Amino acid sequence: MLTVNNFLCCCRLETGGLFIGWFYLTCNIVSFTLSVVAFVRIFLIDCNELQIETHSGTLTRSQCITYKLVLLGLASIITILCILFVYISYLCIKGIKARNHNHVKPLMILMAVGSFVSFVGVLSFEIVVITSSLVSGSFYLYLFIVLYSLQDVFRIEKERGFSTEYQAPHPNI
Repeated sequence: MLTVNNFLCCCRLETGGLFIGWFYLTCNIVSFTLSVVAFVRIFLIDCNELQIETHSGTLTRSQCITYKLVLLGLASIITILCILFVYISYLCIKGIKARNHNHVKPLMILMAVGSFVSFVGVLSFEIVVITSSLVSGSFYLYLFIVLYSLQDVFRIEKERGFSTEYQAPHPNI
């Protein structure tokens, strides 16, 4: 498997892993907050405010309630996924600080899934979608490789019997 020794050619793997963990933790907390806001907004919206046209005119009361229930279900799923991703990001940060390879794995797997899903967009025949898929897929693939390299270092350390806590690099004076 392809591995790297540094993050972005200049930072230690541990620093890169912490950056990835904190970046995704922050993004997922923001996503969680937005999903909760969307959940509350969907719950509080009045059916008269929904101006959705159907083939037979506007929505009836029962159609509106069904529509709102579907949206609430989707918002609930997104909220649960955000909570899961926040936990996975936290687990990665905790795992890097404790040099525990098992705690880095979930975020590494998430990056692999993100890379695969992004590369699926290459099957589109639109140049913008193909370009976007290649860029985002490459980004996720690089993050996967960094986390795999870090996980591999921690796993080898554990197998050899030495494991030290993470220590931030000190400036040379």
